[in-house]
Amino acid sequence: MDNDNHNWEGKELHCNSEYANEFETPKDTVPIVRSFYVNGVLFNMIHVEGGTFMMGPPSEEYGEIIHQVTLDNFFIGEIPVTMELWNAVMGEGAWKWHPYFSDSYKSNGYIIENRDNISPLVAASGVSWEECKEFIDEISLLTNTSFRFPTEAEWEYAAKGGKFSRNCKYSGTNSRHKVGGELHDPVKLGIPNELGIFDMSSGCAEWCYDWWHPIDNKATSNPKWEFNPNDPNCDRNTHIVRGGCVPVWDNRCIGPGHYYHDHHDIIGLRLAI
Repeated sequence: MDNDNHNWEGKELHCNSEYANEFETPKDTVPIVRSFYVNGVLFNMIHVEGGTFMMGPPSEEYGEIIHQVTLDNFFIGEIPVTMELWNAVMGEGAWKWHPYFSDSYKSNGYIIENRDNISPLVAASGVSWEECKEFIDEISLLTNTSFRFPTEAEWEYAAKGGKFSRNCKYSGTNSRHKVGGELHDPVKLGIPNELGIFDMSSGCAEWCYDWWHPIDNKATSNPKWEFNPNDPNCDRNTHIVRGGCVPVWDNRCIGPGHYYHDHHDIIGLRLAI
């Protein structure tokens, strides 16, 4: 294993004092952070202690069924995969000129005309599930680490703050003005949630591992929904999407998952281990 590309360490996460009443890491907890370097780009994975939670919104207003889910420990990205990291893994310019980047952003005010001026710390959106799988395979080889997509259950548990959840409306806050930026703003403009994770209610939406699946009220452990060829409602190319810019998809931390077939301009990736 190349030590220049991978580093393990534990460190304490501190909250900005401006938001001390909004978010505070428990005093007896030192979050575990795995830090990785790929071609000079640093990114962190946050440890999430497993537990049991009620998956779904606080009421069935979205048509979602609330059900009990138990998860093992896992790691999830501190931030979504950025343009900087995507290009470090897949090659310079691999994301910036992505053919699925819609010109409609210009009219919607999301993007400046000169794409060369986009911050490298913007989340890499506009990528398909299959392209993200290729990225995951490549970064796993570069770091000698088995990265993967988070499952939908892991994504929601982490977004809600895991065992330290304060049941906020958004990830880590009840204020939509503190969650972070819009689609093509740099990451980490808002406050972290209870686990020290950023941008789960802002920026781009994020692919999960799971294929679309019907939901019932049965308690489950470590659910991971695979493609079911015997289910006429299950499309081989349809995967669950969570998160995203609040002005576009309100309440996505606690709201329902959505599913897409292929590329969508607002969908990116958050890594898990």
